[in-house]
Amino acid sequence: MIFQTLAAAAFFVTVFSIPGWLAVRSLLVAPIAGLCTFGPAVILTSAIFGFHPITVVLTWVALVTLLGRVKLTGLPQVAFELPGPDGEPASDGSDGPFPGPSWRAALGVAFVAAIPTLQLFPVWTGGGLWLDGAYVEQAKVSLVDAFARHGLPAQNPYLGGTDLSYYFASHFQAALPRMLLGLHAWPCLIAFTWFAGVSLIGVLATWAHELARASGLLILLTALGPPTLALRKIGLIRPAVTTPELEGIGPLIMQIETVPQHVAAAAALIFAMRLAVRRPRGTVWLLGGAFAFAAGSSAWLALVFFLCVPAILARRRELGRLGFAAGGIAVLICFPLVTAMMSGKGGAAAPVEFSVFHASRLTDRSWAHLILYWIQFTPLWMGLAFLAGWRGLFHAKRSAFRDISVPCILIPLCVTLLFRSTLVHNDLGWCAVLLPCALLNVWAAVALRRRLMPRIIAYGGIGLGLWSSARCWDRPDPKPAEIRQEQTLRRRFAIQPAAWAVVRRYAGPNDLVQNNPDAFSGITSGVTDEPGNISWAMFANRSAAAGDSTNLFVYAWRQGERPRDTLRAVRSVFRHEKPAPAAVRRLAEELNIRVLLVGRDDEVWPGAAIIASGAYRLAHGAKDYRVFVREK
Repeated sequence: MIFQTLAAAAFFVTVFSIPGWLAVRSLLVAPIAGLCTFGPAVILTSAIFGFHPITVVLTWVALVTLLGRVKLTGLPQVAFELPGPDGEPASDGSDGPFPGPSWRAALGVAFVAAIPTLQLFPVWTGGGLWLDGAYVEQAKVSLVDAFARHGLPAQNPYLGGTDLSYYFASHFQAALPRMLLGLHAWPCLIAFTWFAGVSLIGVLATWAHELARASGLLILLTALGPPTLALRKIGLIRPAVTTPELEGIGPLIMQIETVPQHVAAAAALIFAMRLAVRRPRGTVWLLGGAFAFAAGSSAWLALVFFLCVPAILARRRELGRLGFAAGGIAVLICFPLVTAMMSGKGGAAAPVEFSVFHASRLTDRSWAHLILYWIQFTPLWMGLAFLAGWRGLFHAKRSAFRDISVPCILIPLCVTLLFRSTLVHNDLGWCAVLLPCALLNVWAAVALRRRLMPRIIAYGGIGLGLWSSARCWDRPDPKPAEIRQEQTLRRRFAIQPAAWAVVRRYAGPNDLVQNNPDAFSGITSGVTDEPGNISWAMFANRSAAAGDSTNLFVYAWRQGERPRDTLRAVRSVFRHEKPAPAAVRRLAEELNIRVLLVGRDDEVWPGAAIIASGAYRLAHGAKDYRVFVREK
């Protein structure tokens, strides 16, 4: 698996960085520039001509040829001087092309981005398979598999037979090495998670380098964990001081592991800001691609950024015409994504509601939370980036970057404070803070480089952040008592890849399969609101009638009551020792499920009732699982 992950990572670096380099001529900006050029281009051509290796290769060759012939950024690089005695940088980052930090900075970016991916790797120990708590992200392996199987229009693997009602640009890119190289979707997703982190940290490091030659400090800041974890450990704060809700609000390194698609969208928006500030030749086309990729990777984050636009234009009116033209280009590029996001019955309530964020469990008064959010919660979770970032921002001279940064920090933080998502544990709420986290890291690096923070705060913040990171980011390490307690569950989970391989012998790429949607819920308990079907999501490589109940309501939220009706129908069979024959026949006739996988822990085991219904026959029997195939 490590070899496949490295192969997928090398694929992303090569395929995206080459067109990105030709577009911006900058080492660390090349990854996100590639995502914003080749990314939308391959989605558009695949939607028109089909998702096929020939389509992908010809699109890449055509784009590289075009970018090689058309010089978009051919100006000489900026010459830097060390900051003077007053601490002012030689440049405010608003003139000239993208200057590049050194190869050492590139290696630092690659290393820091790799840290959060450690928890996405499995561990085999005690005869069983162990995963960490990043289940919601790991379950999207099924999404990558679906793109590799079906291409576009995007099919919903969680609710078979329907189109995907969600943005998918990032996961479509993750499916490229799956389709072209035949790699497993799991290492492809891990590699893209790393590449999304590289894209964001790289463009931030370049900007910090331009402002104050602070790329090294920026990379260090992005490696810091939330100080509240370290402060709890040494007993300086009680757990009651901070709420467990929205604990992903903090450092970028936490976001990279759990939501790489939103991280990639944030990188695209930061890249768009950088283009708007510098405005090299060809800006409108690159800006259109950046907007398209950002909206396609996270429509929510693009909407939050759109709320910032009036405030940006109020301070920089000259950007209005450029933004309007780029937006038009983005709409033309985005039509496959818009079609997918609008699929379904419609009429569904927006997955966001007004709700004041509870920043502490010490009080229930809303007005108190409005204050504690700014003075207690965000400093404890964002750490040194929050404290030093504001100092660096307001100490800087007036510039285009500063004018754009202020609304792009304040407005998303207010969105998180006043709105919450209703789909899965307020995930959209904490994704809204990605832009403020990114920008505050840049300004914090500038502040530290220009020594605007007291040393005790700077060193203390770095120390607490590194300690938190060391405690958070490692591979699963179950204790002997835990291994003994869950040995049977983990052993049965370890054989699931073999079980699903048997299922695929009887189910073609377009057939629907089904197992217990609550299977192995003990592995995902405490992580998701609904029991997660981790076995199907990671190993099936087939669409299900009702796959993973957590992601089912996220990726099919515009399908009305169909997801819940389907889930109830499936559970009525797997949760009963003797399900009604009509309930079993409904799976075959109405839901069109071709193959059933029944595990020893399912109540319907050993499956006599399934056979008695006349809808399915036993095709394969093993000690811990049985496979039933629909009768012709």
